[in-house]
Amino acid sequence: MKKIFILILFLLLPYTVKGLELPVDVTATGVALYDVTNDQIIYQKNIDKKVELASLTKMYTEYVAILNNPNLNKRVKITSESYKGLEAFTKIGLEEGEVLTINELLYASNLYSGADAAQALAYGTSRRVSDFITLMNQTIEDMGLVNTHLATTYGGSNDDVSTPREIIMFVNEAVKNNTFKKVFGADYLRLSNGLEAINYTKAISNFYGYDYYLTGNKSGYTDDAGMLLASTATINGVDYILVVCNSKVMHIPNEKYHIKDSFDIYNYVKERNYERRIIISEGDYVDTINVEDATISEYIINSDSSYSLILNDEEYEKLNYDYHIIDTISSKTKKGTCLGHIDIYVGDELIYSHKIYLQDYIFSPTEELVIKSSIYVLLFAIILGLFLFNLKKKR
Repeated sequence: MKKIFILILFLLLPYTVKGLELPVDVTATGVALYDVTNDQIIYQKNIDKKVELASLTKMYTEYVAILNNPNLNKRVKITSESYKGLEAFTKIGLEEGEVLTINELLYASNLYSGADAAQALAYGTSRRVSDFITLMNQTIEDMGLVNTHLATTYGGSNDDVSTPREIIMFVNEAVKNNTFKKVFGADYLRLSNGLEAINYTKAISNFYGYDYYLTGNKSGYTDDAGMLLASTATINGVDYILVVCNSKVMHIPNEKYHIKDSFDIYNYVKERNYERRIIISEGDYVDTINVEDATISEYIINSDSSYSLILNDEEYEKLNYDYHIIDTISSKTKKGTCLGHIDIYVGDELIYSHKIYLQDYIFSPTEELVIKSSIYVLLFAIILGLFLFNLKKKR
């Protein structure tokens, strides 16, 4: 029942809204910016195209470990299996025989992006890594993430995949967990073995002089996946989640295009005024159409619902409407019939199609006569009944 409920919950959320094409020039080939406060995808670029997750996979590992370890102080003994076969991946440097808590391993996985820490989380939660990966995939299936699949705990496979839209969906759900949110938003933790887990995204952002206002992040990189960054931020009182995927790779120290791409997008939003704009209101006049074989010759169409979007001032000024409404209806046209739609654009980009339905009954002259006759008969019957009742009462 819980699985079905969560799936329905995700399907009901407005993640299905595509969002405007990203107006910022970035190197990333996949982008999604989600306004958490107003529940709307604002901008996107290839939002439903599958991407390799690389180390973003560790977010899923951390979340599943949190869900399945009520005691975060549970101690995990490090074995050689925790770092076996990870020579090509980032490791924080765990050594065989060390004992760390689940909590420490969460920070080592997220901040340092240690593949050895992610593997240790798996061993500390399940007997085998394969069992833990099964648990991870069951969790994302329960969340309704149909385009996400995980093959490792640390992002070491080309089969660790998702889409920008589903990464947004995952992060939005995961940060509702206080432990995950705390780990995701941390800057530093010194582990009990003396190793340091540092938020290098913040350090590099400061190096480049960015005004750092991220409230959480996880980065990722492989040659095939490019550079990735999933982040949260609060701008002008509005909470956002941003995912950039497959940003340009530069093999130069400190050249981090996933960070530059992210701040270019955030700064674009920061410099503009975004508000909820009424795109169409209930009762708005739409059109007047002809009516055949009916008691009326024309029918005035009004919108039967409202729709609004978060847009900045420039986008709002570019709104334009294209009407596609049928010319004629008749008494045979049933109430609730779709009469057409209004395509609403920002510039040349379609943002919404608003369907219009017949809200009233349309009667033919014969039907109207029958209805009127029925009313007259009913009234006569009521009056006659009252008369007879009073007559009987007087007797």
